[in-house]
Amino acid sequence: MNSLKSYVCKPISKGFTSNLGYPVIHPHRDKIIPRLEKITEVRPLICGSMWRQPFYVERYGKFKNYEKTNSFMVDRYGFYVPNHPDLKEEEIKRICEIVCKY
Repeated sequence: MNSLKSYVCKPISKGFTSNLGYPVIHPHRDKIIPRLEKITEVRPLICGSMWRQPFYVERYGKFKNYEKTNSFMVDRYGFYVPNHPDLKEEEIKRICEIVCKY
């Protein structure tokens, strides 16, 4: 993780933090994910923004300034990298190398 020090903002929680994966929000997500998927599982950060769900848009209409919201940033740029005790040090280093490349 030292190789990510200047890039990392740790999740802040006053309660429960899921160990499903480590959340990353990165503007080059579309370049990073295909490379990570060659070596490990990658998941989207949450399940998408409510603002984009068809039922929500149908009921409330399209949100005009959606691209300026935090939910847009999370939906567009967020993903989880694995976080489990079976990760080997070499796998962690490779994940860090890929994320830091961009």
